[in-house]
Amino acid sequence: MKNNAIGLLAIHTGLFFTGCNKEPNQPNAFIEAVHAKDAEKAEAQIKSLLKPYSESNMQSFANLLEARHLVTVTQICYDCVLTIPRITDMRIEYIYEGIKESRYLDILPENQMMHLAAVHE
Repeated sequence: MKNNAIGLLAIHTGLFFTGCNKEPNQPNAFIEAVHAKDAEKAEAQIKSLLKPYSESNMQSFANLLEARHLVTVTQICYDCVLTIPRITDMRIEYIYEGIKESRYLDILPENQMMHLAAVHE
């Protein structure tokens, strides 16, 4: 009887540890796309966060990115790239495979809404 109890305890312990095998720094789909510099896939992951293109919405967007995707927004340069249309540059930092990485997001207005046009180093 005692051996059965020890056996069950060992099985439950093994299931517990294998069931909780999520690493806190494991990349999510957004980070995977950003790391690969794939703006289209990255935008698909954050589509619900994109709002009308404005400075206040850009700050709100940055806050949501930080909260939902485990990134740090270290710089926002609203409408600073002098093109037509003007581009907002946003630098994000994230952990990818245990290494701190960073990328720039180029966000521009498309039909008055935010659009992730490019991801680059």
